[in-house]
Amino acid sequence: MVKLALRRNLLASTIIAGALISVPAFAQTTPAAASDAPATDDTIVVTGSLIANPNLTSSSPVAAVGQEELQLRQVQVAEQVLREIPGVVPGTGQQVNNGQSSAGSTVNLRGLGSNRNIVLIDGMRIAPANANGTVDLNNIPVALLDRLDVLTGGASTTYGADAVSGVVNFITKRDFAGINLQVSEEITEKGDGNKLRADLVVGANFDDGRGNAVLGIGYQEVDAVYQGDRQFSAYGLSLREVRNAAGVVTDPGGRTSGSSGTPVPTTFAFASGNLQVNPAGTALVPFYNGFNFNPYSALI
Repeated sequence: MVKLALRRNLLASTIIAGALISVPAFAQTTPAAASDAPATDDTIVVTGSLIANPNLTSSSPVAAVGQEELQLRQVQVAEQVLREIPGVVPGTGQQVNNGQSSAGSTVNLRGLGSNRNIVLIDGMRIAPANANGTVDLNNIPVALLDRLDVLTGGASTTYGADAVSGVVNFITKRDFAGINLQVSEEITEKGDGNKLRADLVVGANFDDGRGNAVLGIGYQEVDAVYQGDRQFSAYGLSLREVRNAAGVVTDPGGRTSGSSGTPVPTTFAFASGNLQVNPAGTALVPFYNGFNFNPYSALI
C-alpha cells in the first residue's frame, strides 16, 4: 500500500511538473501570434493646414526671395534679383540702360512706371532719387539683405496712391552679431566682363541685447561689356513704320543700321515726314540711315 501511494504521488507530481513546464512553452507562442497583427504607425498625415499664407487670402500675389537664393546668385545690386520675378518689367539697370536716368537702377512693376510703386526697407520708405518719386536701388545694401518681399499688385488702399503697381520691401538682417566677409568673382563665357564684389559686415549687440549696431562695407568692380562686343547685339533694329498726314510711308522700318532719329548726317522733321541730308551734303532726301547706338550701350 505504501508503494502504491508513492507511485500515485510520483505520478501526480509528474503531471503537475509537466503542466508547470508546458505553461512557459505556451506563453512563448503568444508573441508569434501577436506579430501577425498590423503594426501601429504613429505618423500623422496632415490633409489640411491652418498655417496662414498671404497668397491664399490676398487678392494680390506676394513673391518672396530668401537668403538662400541671395547667397546663390551673388548679385551686384538689388535690381538684378527683382528682374527675375514675374510681374516685374526691367527698369533702368545693368542690362536695360539706353542712357542712364537720374534715378540709377529702378524697379518697374507690371510696366506701369518706376514711380508707380513703393520701395521700402524694413517697412520704412526710402528717400526718392528725383522729383518723380523714383527710388535708386543702388542704395540698397545687398550684403545686409535677409530677404525681400514683392507685392505685385495694387496696394494703394494700404500704402497710398503711389503704390498703384505694388510694393517692394527689403528686409535686412536683425540682431546680427559677428563678422561676415564675402568675396565673389564672376566672368563671362567669352572671358570678359569680370565682376569682383567684396562685402564686410560687422555687428554686435549691446545693453544685454536691448540694442544692436551693424556696419556694412562693400566694394564692387565690373568690367563693362558693350552690345557692340557681341554679334547678336551689334546693331539696333527699327521695326517702326512712319507715315505722314497723307498716309504715305516715309520710313518703312526694318533697318539694321540703327534705329535712332538723331544720326549723322542730320535729319529734319516736316509735316510730310522726316528728311535727311544725303551723304554728299547737297540735298534733303527721305530718311535712310539712323544712328546705331548699340555699340555705346552696356550689355553687362
